[in-house]
Amino acid sequence: MISSGFKPETIKSDLYIPAHEQFVLGGGQDFKFNVSAKNVGLAKVHLFLSLNGFETDLGYLEQGETLDASVPEKASVLVRNETALRAHLKVKAKGKSDNLGMQYQKVE
Repeated sequence: MISSGFKPETIKSDLYIPAHEQFVLGGGQDFKFNVSAKNVGLAKVHLFLSLNGFETDLGYLEQGETLDASVPEKASVLVRNETALRAHLKVKAKGKSDNLGMQYQKVE
């Protein structure tokens, strides 16, 4: 039996998103990855999958709820805080971690 020794990397984050901002995970990478997000704060967050300029609504996460998603190559997950409260999530991304973009953006 031949084993490559490859194990997908896992990134774990205690993520805080300021009011009226969004966190963007991924975008432009040449690999797919899996993400799990659990809302551990009071603010409801709105999640989207973004690919080629189009956003697919993944729904809202209320306190205590979890979303698991597979993110295709070149796509990103948007975690949008549309409230006046700071959002708090526990996030895990599994897959290659090199070139996995992460940034905050103001919500228009």
